[in-house]
Amino acid sequence: MPPTPGTPKRVATQFVSDDSGEKVRVTWKLDPTLTVEEQRVQSRLEAFTLLQTIQSAKLSTDFDPVVLRATLPDPETGDPQRIMRLVYARATLDSIFSTPKFDPLTIFTFANPSDIDPDLAPTPTTTSTT
Repeated sequence: MPPTPGTPKRVATQFVSDDSGEKVRVTWKLDPTLTVEEQRVQSRLEAFTLLQTIQSAKLSTDFDPVVLRATLPDPETGDPQRIMRLVYARATLDSIFSTPKFDPLTIFTFANPSDIDPDLAPTPTTTSTT
């Protein structure tokens, strides 16, 4: 379902070219109203969806790797604070999305390298966010 008109954007995509090559960089805002337990699940589901969208867009393989960065507002300043950085090689994405019934909750384990806030690092065992 598309967001309500006037809703602030939660996802920003950049195509970056630097000394290390070209990459796709996606930054998205996690929902600060969720509990840490809910964010553990939701962040994985959202990362999976973002990667699936990038993979299905059939972007040039020159854009390798794909870098995901998640932010939450700093509790004191409200400024976005990066709490996660995940890097995926295109070959890894090809493998993930050719696997039937891939478990989205394991998506972080395929990032290389990864930098995840310790509160969000434990892999949840269920997709229920009751």
